[in-house]
Amino acid sequence: MRPLNFGVQIGAFEEWAKEAFREIESASNEDVEQVLSEFVITGTLTERRTIDAGTATLAELRDFVATMVNDIKKRGQKRTYA
Repeated sequence: MRPLNFGVQIGAFEEWAKEAFREIESASNEDVEQVLSEFVITGTLTERRTIDAGTATLAELRDFVATMVNDIKKRGQKRTYA
């Protein structure tokens, strides 16, 4: 898997997300889709695939990451869960 670059300044949440994905990548030789299939997202989610890196709120970043995890689990934005 190639490194992800979101082009945002590193803050506390972004650093946590970066470390979380680094841990996922290093903890398994499985495809990231298989690793993320074990993750469960609860609560209300507003799908968000675009954020303004300069003004994004914590809620927007949460939705962005949760949407990305769900899309990876589905193996694409338009696919369904296996």
